[in-house]
Amino acid sequence: MKPNIKNNFYWMFADRFLNLALALIVTTIIARHYGPQDYGLFSFIVATYLTFGIIGHMGLAGYLEKQLASDKKNYNILLREAITFKGMGFCLAFLGINLFSYINFSDNYEIRMAILSVSGIYFIRPLESLDHFFISRLESSINTTSRIYSTIIGASLKFYIVFINYEIIWILYAHIFQIFIYHFFQYIKFIRREKIFIKPINVDKNKFKSLFNDTWQLYLSAVSALLLLKVDKIMLMSIIGPREVGIYQISTIFSEITYFIPAAIMASFTPRLVSIQGDKARYHKEIQKIADLIAYSSISIILITYFLAPLILVKIFGTEYISAIDILKVHIFGCLFIYMRIFYERMLIIDKKFHVIFISSILGMILNILLNYILIPGFEGMGAAYATLISYGFSYLLIPLIYNESKIYVSRICDSFCNPKRILKIIHIQVKN
Repeated sequence: MKPNIKNNFYWMFADRFLNLALALIVTTIIARHYGPQDYGLFSFIVATYLTFGIIGHMGLAGYLEKQLASDKKNYNILLREAITFKGMGFCLAFLGINLFSYINFSDNYEIRMAILSVSGIYFIRPLESLDHFFISRLESSINTTSRIYSTIIGASLKFYIVFINYEIIWILYAHIFQIFIYHFFQYIKFIRREKIFIKPINVDKNKFKSLFNDTWQLYLSAVSALLLLKVDKIMLMSIIGPREVGIYQISTIFSEITYFIPAAIMASFTPRLVSIQGDKARYHKEIQKIADLIAYSSISIILITYFLAPLILVKIFGTEYISAIDILKVHIFGCLFIYMRIFYERMLIIDKKFHVIFISSILGMILNILLNYILIPGFEGMGAAYATLISYGFSYLLIPLIYNESKIYVSRICDSFCNPKRILKIIHIQVKN
């Protein structure tokens, strides 16, 4: 069957929904079994791993999908270059996270060994380039099936670890194995499909310089954006302690698990947008349709989560996490700005207007760190939630409105919020089809 946008989106949605649903079940069992203290330490290590892991991002995610969609003949070369550059980045990530661990936890051998163990997975993460290859070909079903297999295996191991009452560090090892299995399945499917092996190449200094010039702003933007997402947990750990991190992590789960929705929409539409970019009328009509979908999604998620999540949070995770409800009611409104950001960021990547993404991310990260230092000592997790929400609004709404390149896209999604009838019309058409 010929791949298309709708099928690709449904596969991506199924991928994230099924895996996040299973992840929520696993998280519930882990959080209840080990309690806020141990679960908070586990969440801190994962957040640290993700934060340093962005060093290996190399600014290639959206850029690589665009290049693969527009130059399908040279995909082999593009993938080899991407794997090579990402490999260099993840080597730096490995060194950085272990240096951070040694400086901050020189007297805690267990945390240092846990961080060292989880950082080992950086060496296979350059294969994430295959994610972007399949997305650019509108074949997300391959990513989906690989992730489902790995998640089921990983979840089974975690359930067993909880059942036999092993220490929480073994949950981390199971998570590492799950990531390895995902990339293994995906690589095997790629080899069978394309009949070629992908391996790193010798670094061409001129090529590296050219790619770096194209993506350095996206690279630093990605680093800043992830810090904006994860620095609150790291700072809570250093200022308050692991218990507060555990409670805060539970409060953010209900909002963060939905961030895949706008990402799936944009990833599915990117190949079409690239192909029709020359037809201005059709191109702008398609952009508005995407803006409508993302606006509707963000409003729906906020309303559903704000009213329903507090009713089930304590029942799911236990009374030890009851203080997470108030944090959740603040943090969930960040979805409005995150969804907006994902929309206009992908559009700016297509337009090659990277400087707006770079400036807004850097300023948002700086503001978030300052606000966390001010608010966390007095308000703990609630202070981190307000710091994050204010930073999102500043970075993802106010700053982009200053620049003409991004203002047009922010205006489109704001227009969507003001025209609910158009959104309802799109929903009616989708349901009818």
